[in-house]
Amino acid sequence: MEKMLTPQEIADILKIKKTTVYEMIKRGEMPSSKIGKQLRVRETDFGVYLKNVTALESAENVAQDKPEALAESSLLKQDYLKNMSGLVISGQNPVMDLLCAHIESESEGCPVLRSVQNSYNSLYALYFEKIHAACVAFGGRERNTAYIQRMTPGMDLLRIHLAKTQYGLYTDKENTKTIEKITDIARPDVQLINRERGATSRILMDLGLSRERIVQEKINGYHKEVLSDLVCAAAIMSGKADVALGAAYTLGQFPNLNFIPLQEVHLELVFDKKYLDYPAFKIIPEIIQSEVFKAEIASIYACDASQTGEYCS
Repeated sequence: MEKMLTPQEIADILKIKKTTVYEMIKRGEMPSSKIGKQLRVRETDFGVYLKNVTALESAENVAQDKPEALAESSLLKQDYLKNMSGLVISGQNPVMDLLCAHIESESEGCPVLRSVQNSYNSLYALYFEKIHAACVAFGGRERNTAYIQRMTPGMDLLRIHLAKTQYGLYTDKENTKTIEKITDIARPDVQLINRERGATSRILMDLGLSRERIVQEKINGYHKEVLSDLVCAAAIMSGKADVALGAAYTLGQFPNLNFIPLQEVHLELVFDKKYLDYPAFKIIPEIIQSEVFKAEIASIYACDASQTGEYCS
């Protein structure tokens, strides 16, 4: 098996800080792989990086007499947001619908592109600069902090509280299978419909099953994954499943379903503080902290706006 180098080993070789290595990986200068919760770099990829650096240094030496030789390279290195004409924001909840609409109307027509990814994938995309901002929800503030710190090493992020809501179990209105807690999901007469890995609902599901020491493979439908809580709710309405775990606000569209609350979840907007230099980002905190926006959040079914606009640490 090819040797895999840790960021610390690379930092020691290059005589730089480990955080600088993380920045290099984030910018795509050095390919990496995730093994469990840790980043690793293949020794061959690191060798290619060293060769590229050597070649660039040689070119820069030549360019001292011919500065135009590096003109194109210098342009490519410029921050791609300097002439930014739009924002890419990721999130899967109705709060983001409201926020994106406000940004477009209050930033002189700055287009907002919506990336509909789950919390885990949104944070991953934010780290690799595929998007500009992410809405994430992993649980309470402490759990959000743990995930964000682990998945975005070296980034100086601004985190703004958007809303609180409950996550819990969807069942049919009469709860004919008498489901009361997460352990009931493991009963042989119960059919589950599950969210994909990385979704808030799936993360909470797996944490709950782990706490109860329930073997996932014994759950009917555990591996039947869908890409939204809306689809989960629809499956229960149509009788294709007995239970799912999802956000309470989804049931605003399904009043004939039953909901069993399990955990309070905090939704946060996260983005790099360096983007605050751009006008479109400067207005985002103002929008979220406005009374108009808070009132709109409070109007969403099962959403609590009591902490909307607070900065998270």
